[in-house]
Amino acid sequence: PWENVIDIKMGQYTDRFKKYPMPMLGHLSFSIYYEVLGEKGVKTLDLTCKNENEFDLWVCGCRALFYAAKGFRISKRFLLAHSKIFNKKLDSKDIAHCTTSFYEEVDREYSKGLEDCINRQSVTRESVLNKIDKVNLRYSDLEDKVNEKWEDDYGPEMSKYEGNETSGTISCLCGQS
Repeated sequence: PWENVIDIKMGQYTDRFKKYPMPMLGHLSFSIYYEVLGEKGVKTLDLTCKNENEFDLWVCGCRALFYAAKGFRISKRFLLAHSKIFNKKLDSKDIAHCTTSFYEEVDREYSKGLEDCINRQSVTRESVLNKIDKVNLRYSDLEDKVNEKWEDDYGPEMSKYEGNETSGTISCLCGQS
């Protein structure tokens, strides 16, 4: 319940955000600090939105619910203080449209969203083949180590039991011998 909420903070300052940082999305992140009755300590719900519009709506809604649950009255300016869209309209003296344009789509030049922060690599056929070669080398090295360990533990004659060193070793290791 909103009565258990202690604070709402913008940015990525909690332990979870520090453990899994997303600095490019810091301006779209916020945390809700709350207490659980019967438990010690404060917990957080850490959220990252996909764009400025979603961020504004979530933070505005959470702040409104938080202050209503506490019985506080809050001004529009304080309720929307986090909003770049609201502040941009306010700075341009466009007072009439400060809150009416709050729900409009965000200007793409002005905002960086989640999609803008995802690095998508282009993969060439050559890079895929190189990765396959590396995996095959690692597999071959692992296979050699398994066979060496097998021979050390059970002797060379046991590794030839099924006529194929690898199939005998791997099947025995898997409990299928």
